[in-house]
Amino acid sequence: MVSKRTSQYMELQHLPLYILVELQQTWATQLTGLEECVIPIEPRTQTFQVKCEQSNGQQVTKTVKRRQFPMTAAYAFTDYCSQGQTIPYILIDIATPPRRAEPF
Repeated sequence: MVSKRTSQYMELQHLPLYILVELQQTWATQLTGLEECVIPIEPRTQTFQVKCEQSNGQQVTKTVKRRQFPMTAAYAFTDYCSQGQTIPYILIDIATPPRRAEPF
């Protein structure tokens, strides 16, 4: 991977093959060669078409290929920790959490 350092930041010239994420707890199967609770995130590629209007008024369809990591920044805490806080918006997931399959 080629990179160049500018002050405090490193600018990558190419997207990494994967990102290793360490979770505090996971039910994912441990992969050979990785530490416990470390999972790789691979980039996804999506292709779509966009219609653009040129300066002469003619419509042109362009194909865009996007490659990015499927990650969303999030923050969570328990209902106990939220008591007494002023929170303008919340999302509550009341679904039953997934359970680990029992070994045979």
